[in-house]
Amino acid sequence: MRIAISTGGGDAPGLNAVIRAAVLSAIDRGWDVLGIKRGYAGLLGDDDVIPLNRESVSGIGHLGGTILRTTNRGNPFHFPERQPDGSIIEIDRSDELIERANELGIDAILTIGGDGSLSIAQKLFEKGVKIVAVPKTIDNDVSMTITSFGFDTAVSTAIEAIDKLHTTAESHDRVITLEVMGRDAGFIALYSGARDPNAHRKGVSISGARPPAARRHAHGLRPVARDAVRRRGGASHRGGAMGRDGGAAVAAHRLRADLGSVESLEARRARS
Repeated sequence: MRIAISTGGGDAPGLNAVIRAAVLSAIDRGWDVLGIKRGYAGLLGDDDVIPLNRESVSGIGHLGGTILRTTNRGNPFHFPERQPDGSIIEIDRSDELIERANELGIDAILTIGGDGSLSIAQKLFEKGVKIVAVPKTIDNDVSMTITSFGFDTAVSTAIEAIDKLHTTAESHDRVITLEVMGRDAGFIALYSGARDPNAHRKGVSISGARPPAARRHAHGLRPVARDAVRRRGGASHRGGAMGRDGGAAVAAHRLRADLGSVESLEARRARS
């Protein structure tokens, strides 16, 4: 059995922990492991496919980012290609990807990603590629999933920011709006507010997924929140955005990465 691992989309805390657990679990079963660089680019000739072994993943569990690199571009079903006149068209290179995977003797691809990467994986699965999907997104918005890698760390980052903002808000009699990431889901805002013991204290409000009025504004949520504070009168307002993708994983993510990867490979083994 030979499996290949791919990471796509934004870098979320816990990616390297997943890679490490998957590689070690596969090696313990006598399987070969390959790493596809930058999403699926390694299978399309735009980057490399590298062997992964115990030495490759030694000491990476606590590191942020991904040793395989990642990208938000390069969807093999809509791959951008520049024409002689400088224009860009999209072409379907999925058959080329599958052919290359077969040439390398890849039996299954373990893809670690969010809704975009997993949508690509679903289409590859429909074309006959054996896929093991590991949900990764700080937004926690992958359906049929209780929680995803990156979410707990994003919430912890938001709570750290809230703790610091409380003192400034109270010292200056201001209302500070903290805008966190979340795409169209508000889980980071909800959980960081619920887990913050000072969430009901005066001074800090938390907003997650942007409302339509905020999306239309060049500066995001800040003007919307400021106008709301002014309508109510009183304190002045300051805004800021926090909660990025990157960073090292918290302990919960590292453990979940180990357990999740082992369970995914066990499921693949049971079906093979």
